[in-house]
Amino acid sequence: MTLYHSCSEKPEVGNHMLFDRFVFFTGYHQQTRGSMVFKLEDTDQFDIIDVSTIFDDSDDFTDEQAEAIDKLIQRAKKIVKRETGYTVSDATAKGLIDQSISIEDHEELIIDIFKIDEDEFEDRMSYLTEIQYRSDTFDVDWSPEAAWQLQMLGCQAARALGFDGVELQDEMGNSTAIWLEGKDDLLIECTDDE
Repeated sequence: MTLYHSCSEKPEVGNHMLFDRFVFFTGYHQQTRGSMVFKLEDTDQFDIIDVSTIFDDSDDFTDEQAEAIDKLIQRAKKIVKRETGYTVSDATAKGLIDQSISIEDHEELIIDIFKIDEDEFEDRMSYLTEIQYRSDTFDVDWSPEAAWQLQMLGCQAARALGFDGVELQDEMGNSTAIWLEGKDDLLIECTDDE
């Protein structure tokens, strides 16, 4: 499989303050982030995991992996606290890392933040009304940095578990982030006819 990365100049792996040694790719040729497009061929050499499955084998994590993952969960909680002023549970933080919860979809965050328990309401309609009210008044303007930081936690979780890359969702749709430390030479500039 060939993956593509668009930019204004060849990426210098490790020189981006947010993305570290990860480079983000799409499965299609596009020029949304600059006039240059680089391709990465033969991606079979990389061990890539889908971000949604990051926690599937958590019972099998080594102590070192579990400790690294716990640190990432705590970082996700700090990002939410910084952005919203509210504390979320470890489960919600994990959902933000594996992208089963999105910062765009407030319902899961609201249920956790405000500790809304359906059993405490007389009926389902009252419960849904409360969630809708909280959702309508939950006015958080997430910074782009927060979204990227949460996205990077999925990449770092994959790396902590021994993977070279992770498939995830970002503002471009489906993306693959691959750790390319020492492998800059694998990036090949596309010509106009590719």
